Amino acid sequence: MWFLACCVLLVTSVAAQQNFDCKPRPGCHLVRCDPGKGHSGSSLFSMLARNDFPITCVSRSSPSITESREDFSKSASINGVSDLKEEVEGQQEQMSEMLMDLQSLWQAIKELNAKQTESLEHDIELKKIVKELEVTNNTNPAKSVKSDFCPIRYNGSCFWVEIRYRGVNCQQAREICANQNGKTADIYSEDHYYVILAALRQFAIKYGWVDAWIGMRYQPPPINDASLADGRAAPFVKWHPGYPMQINQTCVGLLANMDWRTHNQHLVNNDATWTKRGVVCERLE
Repeated sequence: MWFLACCVLLVTSVAAQQNFDCKPRPGCHLVRCDPGKGHSGSSLFSMLARNDFPITCVSRSSPSITESREDFSKSASINGVSDLKEEVEGQQEQMSEMLMDLQSLWQAIKELNAKQTESLEHDIELKKIVKELEVTNNTNPAKSVKSDFCPIRYNGSCFWVEIRYRGVNCQQAREICANQNGKTADIYSEDHYYVILAALRQFAIKYGWVDAWIGMRYQPPPINDASLADGRAAPFVKWHPGYPMQINQTCVGLLANMDWRTHNQHLVNNDATWTKRGVVCERLE
């Protein structure tokens, strides 16, 4: 029995550290299976050297080193796949955002090209109109003035723009034209209007817009429209949005914007004391 007690103590000590479940071997009662019984002179060491013991022990929870390595490898593999999946998903999201940015950029480029093409076509059309006006109205060379002093010819008259960025009122504008044997200009047709507007627009670079007095007059109600300087009905009128103002402001000016497509331009009527940045003059050839 002393041997059995030693085995129990030994197994109990080992089990305490390794978490074993120990019980009698199947078909064996501890008293009858005591290997010391019937063996006289048995020693503890000789008993321990035997392969036949009445107690069997099974590991309760601690896995073997091999199992632990396998579990660790599986866990590491699963974590690695999860990390790789997150990285791939992140890269896919970034690529999707880059694709959307590229599509937006491409659309912006297409719109810009369309606007540039439209602007170019508009400029070409204006040049054609100016050329036609010069050819049509330059049929009498004897009355023609030098081209340096006549950038625009129409209907037997010369038209040009005088800019005074400090501003001039309506009366000062008339005096500027009169000092060059001219008068403030009238508008005689739609084509003529857009040629004058384009000529004025080239001075809009400094501020993005420019305005100038012309010779047309505003006729208050019941007429409520513009006339030529001599009182005749104007052949073509294109008012700025919100104009004419139905008050006694009879001087008429022309506003030109750098962006020829905007509605923030065209004819306005103002008080004679208002100032504008220039004047459009007209002189008979």
